[in-house]
Amino acid sequence: MSVRLRRSELATPGSSQKMIDKAAGSDADLVFLDLEDAVAPPQKEAARDNVVRALRDLDWGKKLRAVRVNGADTRWAHDDVIAVVEGAGANLDLLILPKVKAPRDVWFFDTLLEQLETKLGLGKRIGLEALIEETAALARVEEIAACSPRLEALILGFGDLSASQGVRLPLASGYGARPPGPRRSASSASGRSTRARSRSRTTSSHRRSTRSRSRGACARPTRRRRRAALARRARAASSSTPLRCASSRPSWSAPG
Repeated sequence: MSVRLRRSELATPGSSQKMIDKAAGSDADLVFLDLEDAVAPPQKEAARDNVVRALRDLDWGKKLRAVRVNGADTRWAHDDVIAVVEGAGANLDLLILPKVKAPRDVWFFDTLLEQLETKLGLGKRIGLEALIEETAALARVEEIAACSPRLEALILGFGDLSASQGVRLPLASGYGARPPGPRRSASSASGRSTRARSRSRTTSSHRRSTRSRSRGACARPTRRRRRAALARRARAASSSTPLRCASSRPSWSAPG
């Protein structure tokens, strides 16, 4: 199988004829017309007709032409493949498979394509790309990569893969609205603030302990003097001889 290299892939909603026309005139190496996430359920059947007309009628130049169908476990997948291949199979290079979980999902599309290519006498093999968007797929990614000779590429869908792992992506919805300039992740910012708080607490506790030691060092002589004074008073109170105060004036008595 020849390798078809692509540096860029442009996703285009199959329900928007205006965007399809612009995609045909783009410089992308590959354009895929999307029948999956970019199309609301009520519009999926009508989007198939848009995709077939675009593949047949528009000038795509040297670009690879692909269609992302709905997943193998949905009610649209079977009809997506039949409608697109029967309507414009000669102008289709690839199918992109979403939500692949195991080799059996690739085999479903592989078998269906083989039947249609034989029935229609296309004389060529339509390739496949698989999206790895589930933890189950990541655990079996080597099996998936080797399961079909049609498979040309694996694509890691980080958004759905993170969601399948229970990871929240709070920045994903507002990514495009961020101002230009260097971006810092929430985890690194959180780590920096945590370290700053830790340093602040450490510095404060060090200052308190330093002040306590300083006060203790100054207070020790005073405490010793107080204890000594209390001890003298206690001895004086327990002695039978009263305390006499020394006087600088001579004592005298009146004459008798």
